[in-house]
Amino acid sequence: MGKGNRAKKERANSVLATGVAKKAAKKPLPTWVGTSILCGVLAFLIVFASVAVMSSRGVFVRGKLVAETKNYEITVPMMSYMVHTEYQDWMTNYEGYYQYITGSGGDKINVNKSLHLQNYSVTTDKTTGATTVVTWFDYFASSAKVKAERILIFCECANAMGMELDEDDVKEIDGAINLLKAYAAIYGYTTDAYISMQYGKGVSIKDVRKMMELSQLASKYSEYKLEQLEDGATDKRVEEFYDKNKADYDISINFIGYEFEATFTPADSKDADAATKNAEALAKYQEEQAKYQARMDALKECSSVEAFHDMLLGFFREDAVAAGSETPDLDALKKMDAATKVNYEKPSSPSDADSWLFSTPDEDDETDEEKAEATRKEGDINTFVETKKAYDEEKDTYSKASSTYGAYIVTKTLHRNDTKVRDVGHILLKTATYKDLTNTGSLPTELAKLAEEIIKSGESVSAEKMAKAVLKKMMDDKAIEEKTNDDGEKYYVIDKDKFEEYGKKYNEDSNIFYEEVAKGDMVAPFENWLFDSARVDNEISYPAAVESTYGFHIMFFTGECNEETWFIDCRNDLIDDDYEVWYEGQQKAFGIQWNNNNMLKIDG
Repeated sequence: MGKGNRAKKERANSVLATGVAKKAAKKPLPTWVGTSILCGVLAFLIVFASVAVMSSRGVFVRGKLVAETKNYEITVPMMSYMVHTEYQDWMTNYEGYYQYITGSGGDKINVNKSLHLQNYSVTTDKTTGATTVVTWFDYFASSAKVKAERILIFCECANAMGMELDEDDVKEIDGAINLLKAYAAIYGYTTDAYISMQYGKGVSIKDVRKMMELSQLASKYSEYKLEQLEDGATDKRVEEFYDKNKADYDISINFIGYEFEATFTPADSKDADAATKNAEALAKYQEEQAKYQARMDALKECSSVEAFHDMLLGFFREDAVAAGSETPDLDALKKMDAATKVNYEKPSSPSDADSWLFSTPDEDDETDEEKAEATRKEGDINTFVETKKAYDEEKDTYSKASSTYGAYIVTKTLHRNDTKVRDVGHILLKTATYKDLTNTGSLPTELAKLAEEIIKSGESVSAEKMAKAVLKKMMDDKAIEEKTNDDGEKYYVIDKDKFEEYGKKYNEDSNIFYEEVAKGDMVAPFENWLFDSARVDNEISYPAAVESTYGFHIMFFTGECNEETWFIDCRNDLIDDDYEVWYEGQQKAFGIQWNNNNMLKIDG
């Protein structure tokens, strides 16, 4: 998701806590059986059982408040719903990885143990020696408190302007409640028993509905407020914001850079001709080293970007001819295209070349000459050579080796990223969903049908096979259309509305479409497909989906936007700043009252 859209989605949806939990394993409900007992003991058990029942139903906590404002309140059971929703969402987001996550000095989460009894982190202050323990319950409760505060504040704002839930809002809540009832029926529980099991002891359907109503009203107001903030982020204000914060946005550089590599692999020692082969390979390795070093020396003497470009292009053509290419000019141009970097940003783990490209004055550079020398300028050239020996004369031994020869020239100094952002759609089939899947009962109807077809064919189910099945269905349904470009290469398109139809049936992400995506926002495979210069409007990634760490994405190119990356980033940062100022004012105005002691009454 793009940076701007992440911020937008968080502002609009972070107040929501209406998610339905994952299905829980069915457990037998406890029963009390007793015969032939004394009246006194019987009376005691009756009292004890009554207290236990009232406690499990939340009688003792239902009226206790965790937070309140003038017109709204959140009780212990309502907050329990919030905390457990945070926990369930976290478990879903980190499915397959949660067992590796822990805070400093803490324990990995154990799903079979109370969150109150597990430490997320245990830290000791080096100065005072005081130890701070944060349980996993504290971890999820702190996140839930942040959202609860937003909900209450947004509800108060909504109330102040007379905003209320409408018929559509109520229908949405009813739908979520009915889904909970359906799950309860499937697993053989009463609705309240199922809800209590999912969201904590004492939480009833009434508590869930109340929290959903507050969340829905808060979400409704947050969408209104976001539109207001976006309208206030005018082009003029964005430009002014950029001028005040240039250092935060002038972080891109353009350059041409390429690294040649000479390699040596020794012959198998068991080979009778090993000595001859090694000698020949070593001679070739040393010949390549000399050739590439000569290229570095020549490139470093270029007097202009054009001269560097043409010389490097000539080297690429020379190599293509030597390799027997039938289209050396085309191959050379493709290599040059890959070597030309536009709006390149410094990576988190920079190479020596990256450090040079982004070199700027430091505090030791006092004179103007030193500062000028430390700052990259258009036309600056540098080479980076790393050589390794393949033959040890003393030991008379050969070993695998490679030497690299990189040349770089700056074509545009630090500037704001003017790459136009793009809109994209995808249908994600998650790897984790289909790993070792043998029963399709947990899948939504349409996905279950596809998975069952794969199983019936005698194959194992995987995210890749599911993605292929969805693409095949699209093609069989004639939703995908084949096209041919000017070069005679085929590509495939689909109508956006059609893509959305399939997305609603098969997508495992909460969003089908993402707007204003910039380079660097997405995982690499997703981004590489999206920003390929060959993309055309309404193109779909047929016949193969794009694999990422999440699973397989059926990609859809919605189109390029008019806005540039720097502008989107700048505008959204401005909106964030405006929001923070506004929100701090609302915090002071409404003064939420918290009862942290009652937080401890939440079942964890």
